[in-house]
Amino acid sequence: MVASTRSSNKQTQTCVISLKEHMRHYRNAILKFSIAVVFAAAQAAAQPGRVPAEYQDLYRTLQGKIAAFENTVSGTWDGTKPPVVFSSELLSANANSGLVLLQPTRMDLVSLELSRLKSLGVKAVTMQIGFPILYSPFFAFNGDPNDYQSLLSFYQQVASTVHSQGLKLIVESGPLFPGVYSANSGLNLAGYYSSLSDQDYIAGRAQVVATIASQIQPDFLSVGSEPDTEAELTGKTSLGTPLGFANMINTFLKAISQAGGTGVTVGAGVGTWLQNGQSFVQSLGGTGINYIDLHIYPVNFGFLNTAVSLADTAHSLGKAVAMSEAWLLKERDSEFTTVNVASNNLIFSRDVFSFWEPLDQEFHDVLVKFAYWKELLFFSPFWSKYYYAYLDYNQYHGMTPTELIAAQSTALGPAIQAGRYSDTGLFYQNALSIAGPQATILSAAGYSPLIFASDSIVSIFGADLATGTGSATTTVPTKLAGTTATITDVAGVQQPLSLFFVSPQQVNAWIPQGLNPGPGVVRVTSADGVVSSSAVTLEPSSPGIFSANMNGQGVAAAIVVTVHGDGSKSFDFSANCGTTPGSCVGKAITLLPTERVVVELFGTGIRGRSSLSNVVATIGNATVAPAYASGQNQFVGLDQVNVPLPHTLAGQGQVNVTLTVDGVTSNTVTLTIQ
Repeated sequence: MVASTRSSNKQTQTCVISLKEHMRHYRNAILKFSIAVVFAAAQAAAQPGRVPAEYQDLYRTLQGKIAAFENTVSGTWDGTKPPVVFSSELLSANANSGLVLLQPTRMDLVSLELSRLKSLGVKAVTMQIGFPILYSPFFAFNGDPNDYQSLLSFYQQVASTVHSQGLKLIVESGPLFPGVYSANSGLNLAGYYSSLSDQDYIAGRAQVVATIASQIQPDFLSVGSEPDTEAELTGKTSLGTPLGFANMINTFLKAISQAGGTGVTVGAGVGTWLQNGQSFVQSLGGTGINYIDLHIYPVNFGFLNTAVSLADTAHSLGKAVAMSEAWLLKERDSEFTTVNVASNNLIFSRDVFSFWEPLDQEFHDVLVKFAYWKELLFFSPFWSKYYYAYLDYNQYHGMTPTELIAAQSTALGPAIQAGRYSDTGLFYQNALSIAGPQATILSAAGYSPLIFASDSIVSIFGADLATGTGSATTTVPTKLAGTTATITDVAGVQQPLSLFFVSPQQVNAWIPQGLNPGPGVVRVTSADGVVSSSAVTLEPSSPGIFSANMNGQGVAAAIVVTVHGDGSKSFDFSANCGTTPGSCVGKAITLLPTERVVVELFGTGIRGRSSLSNVVATIGNATVAPAYASGQNQFVGLDQVNVPLPHTLAGQGQVNVTLTVDGVTSNTVTLTIQ
């Protein structure tokens, strides 16, 4: 059969019949991926489409950091799921809103948000009750002394409603944010902080946490988790030191005990970006807190790995670990020291754009796994407003940061009223609904986690996926060695996966056609009834290119077709391979003026393209329109892309190769051109 019969250019139609045995070799290699090599290559993740040019560098960088952390977590975590309380931020009760909380309809909004979060499957909600809310001397300073009791009653009502819904309540109490985050709150925070001595500030904070513990009675109370932010916001520099911070926490614990709030589980901690975070955790280990609380926002400079070391230190000190705030900060390394996100919403305003959704989902996925791995008491993502609505970049990108955040808030109202969730919200819902062992799924070609296309090939990793080993022969069955697998899409449509290969640690499978784009769940059931699951995201296309070393990197697994001047054709491979895994290196491709050379790339997740014109190959410094890009038609799920090589590439040596399909960019492989 001819794989490229749909090509419009007859000179680039290349016969694959004579290379059938070589293609079978590629297929067999696909079915026998090494799990160690796959995880090592996980950071070669594909970039979802629709990313504007100004953010493509940031998107790739952030996704690489998440994929590397995924490699660390999934490569170490054994898949067990200890009890973790999964939560989400109750933003409608955030104390930075100030006197807005006293509006007559506010409690109705809180109740609505609670019901929506409960529908997502969370077992708790997290609420910010920061100083000086619930501190009566502040309201005398603010000129509205009667509001203290009104706000206390509001939070008591919220707590009662949360518990009546069968949810746990997590309260964070740090300083409220002067400036952009409390601009319309009616609270004179900056003026009040500057009026207090360090001792007065600590005493006031202590009274607030004691009031929360005794009169709000949350299940968990985090009394300080960003000492650097607290010192900056309040001007109390002593709190930005490990000893000063630990001493303040001890003062809080004494106040809680004296107020009769001893039944509350109390914690304190640091943001993972804090340079001397280990010293803070060591100092907190000497206090009487129950847990170390971690905040994760920027992932720059290896801060994700810092979460691992801080959690390990906490456990070594006999403390539990929790995470009361986390969201992916869209911040470049160069911006880390130049943009102060505590007083400038430039970075946070980037979150509003929908093109970040797949990346937000990857961030959720790896932190849910981290929560299980490090046995967190609870895990609570912060910006829960994106569980309902994002904004389209093309429509809103010209706005200022303040206007963007306001526009997202406008879009949020109808979505939350209607109970309409974004793909990120649905992804978190799926992740929380998965019981039993967790699986990790990667594109079989590009090794991108989470994001896949219908009619494509994937590799699934875990434990107890099968009771033995089995390989497909002439057909690709839906049951192999007693193992079956299914995928359920966002519309609830469930289909079986066809299986190429199964073993206890790995399953290679084909995702069928006809699935709806959006969040989904893959479940693998072994012959002995063990069910392993993973939340995934489906998109129409998610291109990956097979490499000769079968790790998504290095020289492409490609066939080189040369059309000579007399019209005859010759075929060769793009790689020379030894007998050991990973030994393939590029084989030189000769470009002569009298000859035409077409490279047949093989991949998966490509055939769902909207049109051939929306497929672009980038080879070195050349952008090339493929003559064919669709199913290879010999092996299920395998795609082929025929790319004519321009003569301008002659002599460039090793060049990078990527495919972009409907704006979605693949992993990078190489060719060698002489």
